[in-house]
Amino acid sequence: MQRGLIPAVYNLNVKLSSMDKCPDAETKEAMSMRTLRTTLFSIVGTLGTLVVCFSGVNSYQMYRQYQAHAGFLESDRISERLLRIAADLAIERGLSNAPLHSPDPLSSDRRAEIATIRASADSAVPGIVAQLRQVVALTASRGAVDEAESAYLDYMGFRRKVDENLVKPDKDRSAEVVDISSRQPLPT
Repeated sequence: MQRGLIPAVYNLNVKLSSMDKCPDAETKEAMSMRTLRTTLFSIVGTLGTLVVCFSGVNSYQMYRQYQAHAGFLESDRISERLLRIAADLAIERGLSNAPLHSPDPLSSDRRAEIATIRASADSAVPGIVAQLRQVVALTASRGAVDEAESAYLDYMGFRRKVDENLVKPDKDRSAEVVDISSRQPLPT
């Protein structure tokens, strides 16, 4: 007796082909069962393939949706940081602008308060600029990010002039700095 899969399959094929030649009722029932079995296996196989395909399509759609949500969360975090920077700059401007129009020089404790607010904005700007440059959706807007960074650097130069004038009495302050500081727009 032969052992192994190949001889067994061969023997099965020989038996099945011999059934085609014998028209008795038992072989017809076996052939009918073979056809039914093949049909059922085909149906189950097709259904299994459909389930796998639909699962793949749904997985792909969920992954794309996850990417969209992750992009939204990233842009929301960036917006939050930008708003915090804008708030710090607005507070700094308010704390600097009012004393420029007062007759007395600014006290050292108020200058320290301005420096604290300024440090908060200054430490956040390089990180947010780097984060904006990494956003794939802003690839076409790289020029706008560079322009905003350049405007901020110009604003830092203007701050030095404001600091120089804050320690002076009203009559020694530069009229140009006092006028510009009251209408100086924040960097965008």
